[in-house]
Amino acid sequence: MHLYLFCRAVLRHWWPLMSCAIFTVLGAYVLYADKSNKWALWATAAMAIFCLLVGCYLAWADEHKKVDEREAEIQRISKPDNCPRLLVIGWSEQHGQCPNVPDARGFWIQSEGESAYEITLEEFEIQPTVMAVGKMIPQLIGHQIGQAFMPVWIKNDSVLTKWFLDSAFLRASENKPSLSVSFCLLYRDHKNLWYRTTQGVTFTNGVFEFGPPNLEKLGLAKPHEAT
Repeated sequence: MHLYLFCRAVLRHWWPLMSCAIFTVLGAYVLYADKSNKWALWATAAMAIFCLLVGCYLAWADEHKKVDEREAEIQRISKPDNCPRLLVIGWSEQHGQCPNVPDARGFWIQSEGESAYEITLEEFEIQPTVMAVGKMIPQLIGHQIGQAFMPVWIKNDSVLTKWFLDSAFLRASENKPSLSVSFCLLYRDHKNLWYRTTQGVTFTNGVFEFGPPNLEKLGLAKPHEAT
């Protein structure tokens, strides 16, 4: 299969070269210099071989260009600089961030890098059958300039109790000194490159402590959105 692709790529360049004016010039020279048929045959064969070598080079150059472009794209996607780096810095009431939902509680998020867009929280488990979800944030300004509040609630819980994430952690950590879980934030940058931040949170004596974030670069393909 590879040999077929190579021959087809070479032929794509070799055939136009065989039809170029250089053979016309060669024929005119043979007539002008009164060269023998044998000489003309060998000269034509040599010219055809030369064109074949040029065709091989041009086919290689095409593939080399594709590889360079692919490596440049990979480098652009995986480059660690100039990208958003989100982390959750706390959990509390909404403090006026959601006037339509006065009882809302959730995560406070900050970006240590560039601005982030379409920030979603992947559904995460506190204990079996108890899941937490969040509301998407359209944009968060980067470089620690701004913070964003993301409402987070207990999925399928009642309106009166769904905002009390601490109570859910307290029930899940019963008879335990503490409870640790992990969660993920999905977001993109202004170039539509996607990222995932994975972060741990530990609940001890009624207090949430958030661990360091782990940044993962996902590339151009949009990941599955959080529920």
